[in-house]
Amino acid sequence: MPTKNKRINLTIPEDLYEEIQKFKQEYFIASDSSACLQLIKGRLKGLEDGKAVILAMQKMSPEDLENISKEGFDLMRTLDLNKPLASLPEQTPE
Repeated sequence: MPTKNKRINLTIPEDLYEEIQKFKQEYFIASDSSACLQLIKGRLKGLEDGKAVILAMQKMSPEDLENISKEGFDLMRTLDLNKPLASLPEQTPE
């Protein structure tokens, strides 16, 4: 089928193909190519988000990083991992 978009022919191991099939079922995706495209886009966005976090952290003092870490550990202690994330306790500004 003609398309204006670039094409990639990809050979993958069977175990990875099975994971893609699970992903398709879980997210109701019809085609292998759509599933792969969504996975690639998601991973690229994750990489960009990770870069942004690292750049922000590089601008923080060691004390700020330590405080953020402590706050994160305190929050983790309050979580019930059997509940959905939407039920997290609300954060109150200090």
